[in-house]
Amino acid sequence: MTTFSKGKVERSIGYLRQNFWPLREFKDLHDANRQVRQWLAEVANQRLHSETRERPAERFKPDALRPLPVIPYDYRDTTEALVHKDLRLQSMATNTACRTAMSLIA
Repeated sequence: MTTFSKGKVERSIGYLRQNFWPLREFKDLHDANRQVRQWLAEVANQRLHSETRERPAERFKPDALRPLPVIPYDYRDTTEALVHKDLRLQSMATNTACRTAMSLIA
């Protein structure tokens, strides 16, 4: 996520908080989802967007969207590693140890 897109995402959350949440009550999660979907269909996606000058319902119609480019192969870099109790990783390929963020696949 870039700095530019981060602001756009945060602004849309602000729009939701200011225009949907006030003075609403929900019985449960299902009711909250029902109300927000109705609000999106009738209000939020029908308004004229201040930056694009388009209605979100028109801008994001399925026929207006383009497919994502096909990624020809997996770009992730993988290697076998030994995970020690202190979460230190030891690469089996280079026999070097380091502390790093990791994701484990079980």
